[in-house]
Amino acid sequence: MYDPPFLEALMITASFFAIFIIIVVSVLLLKGEGTKSLSH
Repeated sequence: MYDPPFLEALMITASFFAIFIIIVVSVLLLKGEGTKSLSH
């Protein structure tokens, strides 16, 4: 049995992660795959 707060937090985390990944991918595509500007 899942608690509603748990599902809500999970959905919020998943949506935040999806947006973050999309932003990172778009930035990498705009900068160029070969560019190693970020030392992460």
